[in-house]
Amino acid sequence: MAILCLFLTMGLVGGCIFSPTHIDKGCKDCTKPPPIYPLPSDPYNVMAAYKIAYEARDSVEMNRLYDTDYIGTSIDQSNPQSILQLTFSKAEEVSSVGAMAKTTSITSVSLQIPPSLLRETDLAQPTWALIQLPPSTVSLTIDDAGTSRVIESNKSSFEFRFAPTTPDSTSPTDTTWKIIRWSELRI
Repeated sequence: MAILCLFLTMGLVGGCIFSPTHIDKGCKDCTKPPPIYPLPSDPYNVMAAYKIAYEARDSVEMNRLYDTDYIGTSIDQSNPQSILQLTFSKAEEVSSVGAMAKTTSITSVSLQIPPSLLRETDLAQPTWALIQLPPSTVSLTIDDAGTSRVIESNKSSFEFRFAPTTPDSTSPTDTTWKIIRWSELRI
């Protein structure tokens, strides 16, 4: 997740891993069918889809997972000691995943999140759901040009907030969820 800052600061532009433009460039992975995602019928499924989409570098699915009013905040990784918070929109988040898809030197992406997640009520927004990922439970590995870059959450925790859409007949629960807030919090 923190790699998002790296890609944005490198000025990479977005794109879709499964777009015709990408396929026309001779991508070796484009012969694979797109991943199958769980329905966003609860925040747990959204987190599972987020992990799958991030690893697949699927900007189309990432676009579906974020709410239109999404706001993300992160610690400035270029200067972790500063108090500067970086803010990201839905478009920037989706674009960063698309940029990874377009970077041909990236051979794999692995996002590790805890196998058990605890859904809580967001006290500030009672209709929203909250899932917190404590420090040392998240890691991101990107294999790029023969080098593995590993980013671990040793000094940060993460909070994902989810907004419901009800009624939604596409969901067995009559509700679908989207990520509306993501925050990296220094410990």
